[in-house]
Amino acid sequence: MTEILAMLTAKGANLMGSGGGGKSEVTPQMVAAACKKLPRRIFLYAMLKYTQDQSVRKELYEITRSRAHHQAAKHKTRWKLAPSENPDKITRVALLALRQAIVPRLCKKCNGLGVTSKDDEVNECFVCKGSGEGKELSGRLLADVLGVSHKRVRTFWRFRFRELENLYRNYDVIINDEVKKIFRGD
Repeated sequence: MTEILAMLTAKGANLMGSGGGGKSEVTPQMVAAACKKLPRRIFLYAMLKYTQDQSVRKELYEITRSRAHHQAAKHKTRWKLAPSENPDKITRVALLALRQAIVPRLCKKCNGLGVTSKDDEVNECFVCKGSGEGKELSGRLLADVLGVSHKRVRTFWRFRFRELENLYRNYDVIINDEVKKIFRGD
């Protein structure tokens, strides 16, 4: 399973735990079947991330946009835009968080493996501390994408971006649990 996710997402969620060897038995079709009863937004996310089904992209983007604006309206004090900011920035940050979840950042030292090797010795990557994850999206890039100042990113948009990233991490956990049920026979 981990091998397939590694191929599909470069550094995806570990759906079967660690260890083992040999060829994985999980296919993108199994991921799709395991997720079919999940809420539509999570199913679409799984389809795009783990099966690379591009046909769901437009619907997923629309749901992502709509949910982000709903979240902003629901939590007005946390999502209070500056007078010079238009609601399009909510859409931008939501789609950027979605993109980061679907195509995760990889550690440049270990290429997302979490380990490095030298002279036939394998060690935990000292840059990412074994996680395989790359550096967080820079404030400069986030400011450029949103068309806001670096200060505004530090004081507002970075928190909203992380909030949305955490939502997708939760989706990965839910998908992970559903795929594991296939192997337990639930």
